[in-house]
Amino acid sequence: MKQKTITLPSPENGDILISIRSEFARKIYDGTKTIELRKHLPDLDCFTYCWIYEPKPVGLITGYFVVAGTIACRPKQLWDEYHEVLGIDWNRFSVYYYNTELAHGIVIAYANK
Repeated sequence: MKQKTITLPSPENGDILISIRSEFARKIYDGTKTIELRKHLPDLDCFTYCWIYEPKPVGLITGYFVVAGTIACRPKQLWDEYHEVLGIDWNRFSVYYYNTELAHGIVIAYANK
């Protein structure tokens, strides 16, 4: 039986490694978190593969996700429009973006552990 291969376009800047706490990595893998929050965006394009490094106590690369796009807006607007897929509650979100004018989100097309 012949295997099917799916080829996605490669970004010009290649894959990246991104550190994500285990709590949030699990939510990405189970599909309940489809936007990864960042104060600053790494250099990435659509179809970039983001390899997920889970810091200690795991200390391993556990999987990846593929970027569908990015979002940049005021934190309150990001929360109002996307809170259901951010994988975080309002209190933690507001602490993370405290005194920040621009919030960034990486939209996840697909994730695999």
